[in-house]
Parts: sequence; C-alpha cells; structure tokens
Amino acid sequence: MMTNFKFFSVFAILSLSLLLINAEKVLIVGKVLAAEKVEAAESAVKTNAGFVSGIWYSKFPLFADENARIYVAFQNQSGDDITGQIEFYDNGKRIETKEFSALNGRLIEGWADFAPEYGTHQIYAKLTNVKKNTSSGWRSDVEIKNNIIESEEIFVDYDSDDDGIGDEEDDEDNRDTKEDDENDIGGQVVSTIKETADSALQSINTGADSLSDKIEGKILALEEELADLKARNEAIKQTIVEGRAELSAPAEGRMLSRQIFLKTGQLYLFKTLYGILEYKILLYLVIAFLIWILFKIVRSFVRR
Repeated sequence: MMTNFKFFSVFAILSLSLLLINAEKVLIVGKVLAAEKVEAAESAVKTNAGFVSGIWYSKFPLFADENARIYVAFQNQSGDDITGQIEFYDNGKRIETKEFSALNGRLIEGWADFAPEYGTHQIYAKLTNVKKNTSSGWRSDVEIKNNIIESEEIFVDYDSDDDGIGDEEDDEDNRDTKEDDENDIGGQVVSTIKETADSALQSINTGADSLSDKIEGKILALEEELADLKARNEAIKQTIVEGRAELSAPAEGRMLSRQIFLKTGQLYLFKTLYGILEYKILLYLVIAFLIWILFKIVRSFVRR
C-alpha cells in the first residue's frame, strides 16, 4: 500500500512539472506573436520622409538630343537613418537608378542625366527599396509617405539655329539651317573675315617662330662674344694693376669697355624681342599697338 502511494506521488509531481513547462512555452509563444503584431502595426505606419515638391532641370527649355540633368530633393524626418534607391523615368521608361543614403533630419539631392528625344515627355521619380537603420544595427523595410514625384508634361522641341528658342515658337525668318547660313550674304562676309584673320594669324605665328629661332641663335653668339670681351678686358686690367701693361693697354681697355657696353645693349634688345615672340599674347599686343599708331598717323594726314 505504501509502495502504491509513493508511485502515485511521483507520477503526480511529474505531471505537474510537465504542465508548468508547457504553460511557460505557451506564454513565450504568446509574447513572440504579440511582438510580431506590434512590429507589423509599426511597419504599417508610413515614415515621415519623401520627396520635396518639384522636379527641376539643369537648363530649360529642353531641346531634342541635347544633354540635360534632372534633379529632385528628398527629405528625411523619420527619426532614423534610411537608405534606398531613386529611380528616374521618362514616359514610363527608366532612365537611371541612383543609390541614396539620408541621415535623419537631412535634405539630399538626387539627379539623372538624359538626352530627350523630340516630342512630349512625362518625367517622374520614385523611391524604392527604402530601409531604415536603427541604433541596434538591424535594417527593415519602410513605407514612404511621398515616394513618387511627377513633373508637368513638357514638350521637347528642336532648336535648329541654336538661338535658345524652339523651332515651334521661332519665327520663320530666324529658323535658318546651317545650309541657309552658308548662302546668306552676312554669313559669307563673316566667314571671309574669319578665314582672312585665321590665315593672317597663322602667318604671324609661323614668321614669329622662324624669327624666334634666328634671334635665339644670335643671343647665344652675343653671349659667347661678350664672355670673350669681358675676359680680355679683365686680363688687360690685371696687367695694368701688376705694372706689366703696354702703353696701348689703357686705350685697348677703353675700347673693349665700349664694345662690352654695346654688345650688352644688343643682347638685352634681342632677349626682349625673343620674349615677345615666344609669348604670343605680347606679340599680339605689340602688333595691335603698332596698328593703332599707324591708324593715328594716317588719320592725321587725312584731316590735313
């Protein structure tokens, strides 16, 4: 009888332990499910982040086959740092996808380059794959309040004469093609002047380079000649100091000094000319100054 009592006592204790373990598991599962519901409820709330109103361009109006850049601005007031992608579309066709990373409280800029074709365009941008980075280090998907921004429908025209006005709005008289410009009298005059100026400029540059080479050779020769004259002059001075000089030494020394003075002047003159020829802007300024002087002289004679 005592044995049966002990057996039932042990059985009762084991059963009670199993019930307590299962109850704890049920409590844990319940907490997990409750946490998941809370997280789902939080993710359903849209994050306070999105595009700032408006799409703008690097230039406007846009013209067909000319490169331009689309800009958008995005603000993040979500309370977390977020990352994602900005996708740019033109008439439903994706132009480009740009990665972005926005710290909390910041305003960032996104852009895409494109060369629109002739015709009507609807430009828009949207945010995709947006995730928030929490302080604990994990990332989760977030829903953005204002994740798409559209521009008004725009018309992209040709600008045949490059005057900044589309052909549709341009006057017929101003819509000249390049072929028309070649047949235009004013265009021919300008073209002739330009060709003449280019030819004259090329001739000046060629002549200046040739003359520069000759002057450079003259400078080298003068420097050698000056070095020789100075050496001879110093030798004569030394003989005079030592009392070994001939009677003609002083006169020869004075003659060498005059030659050194003249050669030095020539050397500085040639170096100045060489500098003017080497630095073309100085050459053009000198030529312009001479032309101005010639013009003044001719005008004074005409007035007489």
